[in-house]
Amino acid sequence: MKPLSDGTLNNRFKAVETIHILSLQSDDPMRHPWPETSALHLAGLTGQGHLQFQEARTEIIPDAILGLMFQSAVEWLDRANEIISLRAQVESWKAEGLRWKLIHPRLKKLGWSLDGIRKSEQYLQQACMCIILITSGIRVSELCSLENQCAFRTLDEEGDPFHWMRGTSYKTGLEHASGW
Repeated sequence: MKPLSDGTLNNRFKAVETIHILSLQSDDPMRHPWPETSALHLAGLTGQGHLQFQEARTEIIPDAILGLMFQSAVEWLDRANEIISLRAQVESWKAEGLRWKLIHPRLKKLGWSLDGIRKSEQYLQQACMCIILITSGIRVSELCSLENQCAFRTLDEEGDPFHWMRGTSYKTGLEHASGW
């Protein structure tokens, strides 16, 4: 039997790390499989002979495209109150015992559909993710670790606000706060 290549080993180790990351949102999270090292190191892809794996390989988004993406995200964020209020209204109607055939015409009168609200909620979530990723510098895995009430604010020496998000760095396995 032929031994697995370094790249194959790395992919398999990363799969286990991904399961660990996803399990953190469960009731029974998995311990980090190798807290003192990484998939790259275990696969033998670190050190002098493997510097190409340590260099960034993801291209930077050009400013013109990033600017358009950020502007679109801000526009969705500007609609957050409307979208959240619509969802709350639908839930209120449901709590009153209204059936879908009575809710649908009410939404239609407002220029909405339930599917439109769902899609708008997804776009809003994606917009928030884009804004956080662009402005804070956190990793995607750290973004995924954020939970409700993770944001807080402090004041600097001049009294200016400094905003923080508390999450987990899966690279280090430590909980930390990232600010902007």
